Amino acid sequence: MKKLQLIAICGFIAISAIAQAQNGQVKTSQINGLHTVELATDAGNVQVFLPPISQGATISGTVATTPAGKNKQQVEKNSAYLNGVVVELKGADKKSSPDKALLYGVPVAATALVGFIKDHSGNTLGRFEIPVREGGTPFTPATFDIPAVAQAGEPIFIPGPADGDLHNTTTRVNNRLYTPLAESGDGIFVRPAGDQTGPTRIDVVDNGAVATGTTQLIGVSMSAGNLNLQRGQATQLQVVVSGLEGFEEPVSIMLQNETPGVVQLGGGNQQVFEVQPGQDQYTYTTTVTGLQTGNFGVSAAVLPDQHQDNNEESPTPSQTTNESPTHNAYNHNATVSPADILIQAGNNGANKQNAQAKNPTCNCDQITAKITIENISRKQRLEENLARIIEDIKRVYLQLQNQNLNNQQRADLDKKLATLTEQKKELEDKLKNKVYEEERTVEQDISSSIAQNGDNVWIKVKVSNVDSKVCDCAVPKDCAFLLEYIDGFSKVANPLDSFDSYYNAEFKVTQNNPYLDFTVAGRCIKPGCDDSATKEKKFQITFKLN
Repeated sequence: MKKLQLIAICGFIAISAIAQAQNGQVKTSQINGLHTVELATDAGNVQVFLPPISQGATISGTVATTPAGKNKQQVEKNSAYLNGVVVELKGADKKSSPDKALLYGVPVAATALVGFIKDHSGNTLGRFEIPVREGGTPFTPATFDIPAVAQAGEPIFIPGPADGDLHNTTTRVNNRLYTPLAESGDGIFVRPAGDQTGPTRIDVVDNGAVATGTTQLIGVSMSAGNLNLQRGQATQLQVVVSGLEGFEEPVSIMLQNETPGVVQLGGGNQQVFEVQPGQDQYTYTTTVTGLQTGNFGVSAAVLPDQHQDNNEESPTPSQTTNESPTHNAYNHNATVSPADILIQAGNNGANKQNAQAKNPTCNCDQITAKITIENISRKQRLEENLARIIEDIKRVYLQLQNQNLNNQQRADLDKKLATLTEQKKELEDKLKNKVYEEERTVEQDISSSIAQNGDNVWIKVKVSNVDSKVCDCAVPKDCAFLLEYIDGFSKVANPLDSFDSYYNAEFKVTQNNPYLDFTVAGRCIKPGCDDSATKEKKFQITFKLN
């Protein structure tokens, strides 16, 4: 059986009849770490691609344009206009660039970069903001690591010793030359054509470093009979998975209902189905039911392979019927040695060889979870207030330029400026200190006052190996707790550490619904012992709303 080493695959394909952004409206998104900025103008669409941005790093990005027009003359006219579009990153050092590609040096103290999309006359068409990671560029492999699996038509992240300058980078997919979308010290991003599926050779050359590998490009396409459902009306959704030929591992696909207020997805608004090897194409069918009149959107993503050399949790057997799971429960793969999993977890103590063979049991009353609660609404309010105060400060500065001000008027403006500056610093400190976030390590139900009525919060849960706290073994050091799933939460893998993963979910807090319940499930494993049965523990977060 072919062993895989997978790095960062998570692309999205959407079925949606939602109207495109209006002129001047900027949309930002992130897939596989790649930042995408989209702007719709009367002349056509502008896309800006940027990599993850670290303090002090050199980064490269690209700009793509799609001119609008009903005939050749209109397309040519709009194309000429869009060719004059430029992108500026305020606060970053722009480096010499031989073409329209972006090449910048990021300041070592930057926390965010504000970007402006401008036309050839310098008029601002749109504004966006990209966060900057603290602490510099993270550790990267000594050589480029071509991922074993990726989603066709989506950006592919290739980690490795990149220098951040895509002008000396060449990528070929099946011997066809592609310009990388973006590059940083983490690696490079490339997006092959969406019609390429199956085993695909990728070659990378970056500043003298060379790598070659084969990626299985998995194609995912969707279709529905009706994209504008009435309340109570239903339609069939078909998901076709292709590019499976010759692939010897199961492929997991996650469906996500992007408009849960408009439609309901049969089998759950977030669900995972698995495609077994041995077939070139697979079709999955489910039902979409309207909750109210309107357009709807569904996304489909190829999930990271769970049968890896790193022995991360493995998926359950294939769900081949239309009764799809509402969550993805990952069970221990019997072909993987528990000792290997312990080694991957860093739990390979000196007492391993002396471990006594017995059936370990799981004391689930002491499962320990690390929970992070982020008040999305509060963070947004702080950011909006900060933006408003910055605009107020600009207006005061402009007023102070008036030479006709008397002493009293100038004194009043100076006082107002001092007050606004103090408020600005207070808000910046709150955002820097993440006052909107609460992090707890818990073994039982908890209460939190971080949210107000109507706030949206983001819950992130991580359960680590907790040795003797969970596992009742003869030699507790040699036990490991293997997390299988957290009910109702999405699993997110860390592309820089494929064994490291966490689960998250978004929750709206209201007076009528101030509780969030979730179930952690897992088992104990120990070298030389049989696996214990899966055990579950329920947690509840109670939001105290005053």
